[in-house]
Amino acid sequence: MGHGAVYRIATDGSIREVAKLEYPNGLALSKDERTLYVSNTR
Repeated sequence: MGHGAVYRIATDGSIREVAKLEYPNGLALSKDERTLYVSNTR
């Protein structure tokens, strides 16, 4: 079975896994958009 994860899609179209989480949900950015917050819910 696969796993839950958060991926980054770069401007050149490349895709990279940035965090492996059980149930990623609730994405939010900081005010300066430099930090991504992810809620890991179940």
